[in-house]
Amino acid sequence: MTAITERSTAIRYRLYFWLMNVSLPSAVALFVEMLIRNFAGIQLWGLPETIGWPIYLSIYPFASFVPLFLTIAAFMRDDYAEALWKRTVVILAYGVAIFPLAFMIFAWVAALTVREGTIAYELFDVFYSALRGGASGTTILTYVWHIYFLFFVAVFQFLRWRDAR
Repeated sequence: MTAITERSTAIRYRLYFWLMNVSLPSAVALFVEMLIRNFAGIQLWGLPETIGWPIYLSIYPFASFVPLFLTIAAFMRDDYAEALWKRTVVILAYGVAIFPLAFMIFAWVAALTVREGTIAYELFDVFYSALRGGASGTTILTYVWHIYFLFFVAVFQFLRWRDAR
């Protein structure tokens, strides 16, 4: 009885890291797809809908719902994963506090220093007009949600990689 419990506990702890390993490339792929869709206007990696949608639907759960589950699934974390989770949450808290201010400062500096007619101005104008595009609140919240979980998984995996070195 104890051996079965220990084996299922070990599998549960390993499953946490396996799901993290799958979530990182999925979250990066979804983020790249979101950037391409909004800034280049190309949907689903430029693939036909018959190919693009199955890829998108297979990536989406691992990029959004699995990281959400891993964020709150304390029963799946062993002591090491719990320590990594705590370090990750601290880094994300700093990022959430600092990023909006840094983003506004960057936008103000770019708006005041970039000269019209340059390549930098054209890039900034594309970026800024995408932000002013009048996206709905649902779209904005969805993007923030995906980006937050991308950063959660990326920071967790980076800390794990750094500890392994």
